[in-house]
Amino acid sequence: VYGETDAVIGMGTRFLADFPNARNRSEVAWKLAEAYGRKKQTREEFATYDALLAELAARAGGVPVGDPAVAAPRSAEYARVLDRYVARLIAEKRLREALALYRREIDRNPSDPGLYERLAAFLDQNKLGAEIEAAYRAAMAQFP
Repeated sequence: VYGETDAVIGMGTRFLADFPNARNRSEVAWKLAEAYGRKKQTREEFATYDALLAELAARAGGVPVGDPAVAAPRSAEYARVLDRYVARLIAEKRLREALALYRREIDRNPSDPGLYERLAAFLDQNKLGAEIEAAYRAAMAQFP
C-alpha cells in the first residue's frame, strides 16, 4: 500500500498496535509519519515521531546519541527520527516547539551527552544565544 496515503495510515496504525515487538516497527512508524505529513495531519505526524523516539531511546538504554566525539550515534534510527522531527517543526515555523522537543528528549534521556551537543548546535544555528549558555551549563552540571 506504499504511496496510498489512507491505506498506509490505516494499516500502519493497526500494525503498530498489533505487533509491539516487531523488528520493522521503526520502518512502519516512519512511513506512517510520512503519510500523516502528506495529509497535513501534523499533530498525528508529530505524535508518531514522539512515540518512535521514546521506543528507540528505550532500546538504546536511555543513551540513543551517545558521546559526540564518536563518529556515529549509538542509534542511527533515533538520530534520523530526531533530525526529521526537528526539520519538520522548523518547516512549519515552530521553532519553540523544536526547542521544547530537545528539552523533552534531554529530560527523557538525561545521561546522553550527545543530546546536549545537538541542542547547543540547534541553538547556535538559530541564533538563540542565551539558551546556548543555559544548555552548556546544564551539560556541564550533568557531565563534569
